[in-house]
Amino acid sequence: MATATLLTAVAHAGELQTASIGPIKDNSLVEIDDGSLSLALSEFILAGRVGNVGGNQKLRRGLIAFDVAAALPPDATVQSVQLSMFCVMTNSGDHPVSLHSALEDWGEGSSFGPGGAGAPATPGDATWLHTFWPGALWTVEGGTFAEAPSATTTVGLPGAYAWSSPGLVADVQSWLDSPAVNFGWMVIGGEPVVQSVKAFASRENIVVEQRPVLTITYTLRATIVGDLDDDGMVSSSDLALLLGAWGRCGAPCAADLDRDGFVGAPDLSILLGAWSL
Repeated sequence: MATATLLTAVAHAGELQTASIGPIKDNSLVEIDDGSLSLALSEFILAGRVGNVGGNQKLRRGLIAFDVAAALPPDATVQSVQLSMFCVMTNSGDHPVSLHSALEDWGEGSSFGPGGAGAPATPGDATWLHTFWPGALWTVEGGTFAEAPSATTTVGLPGAYAWSSPGLVADVQSWLDSPAVNFGWMVIGGEPVVQSVKAFASRENIVVEQRPVLTITYTLRATIVGDLDDDGMVSSSDLALLLGAWGRCGAPCAADLDRDGFVGAPDLSILLGAWSL
């Protein structure tokens, strides 16, 4: 029994597992001097520059966030990450679209506009000036985000696009380990070029299949059977914990290594079989 239990525990560690999740919020920042516009409930996430050569050349920046900590076990090690988004509209050619880790929290209120011009901001909206309209402000106008992109993909004609890189893996792992710093990504389009804006389907888009999806492949960190005090080895301190729990054991009970509801000789055998040298 001891050997079987040990092998079962080891088999689950290191196996690749996958979670696919949708965003918990998204928005688009609309460049305007007074920060009065937002696009929280739009069907689109916008990134790039609008206008024409002689006209109103203003920026749009997307925001998107996922609840990684709710989707993955806390002991997961992220192996790969892919963000899939669908470009639904564009009036320009190929432009790089980058994901930058957002460095401040931001909101999705109830503003709605059918196009890219923006709509009056509502309480809690992120705007060009505000993290949460009408009071809290970005440290930097246009949003505070990491200068170096976590991933970049060239976006051209309407269709499906994906972002995947070691930078995204690092972002997602940090959000799992420290959920309080998970502010999602800022989506930055071809800002130096007029009419470079790309419109991606948001989480509110009526076409469900085109909504953003974050796919995370991960493994569970290996645990040592019998390491009851989580110090990385099986030793006398673990033996003391097991003996202290001897007898009938309610759930959950770490010392009940064979999961039969009792701490007894079979559990002692498992622990001694895993004893650290």
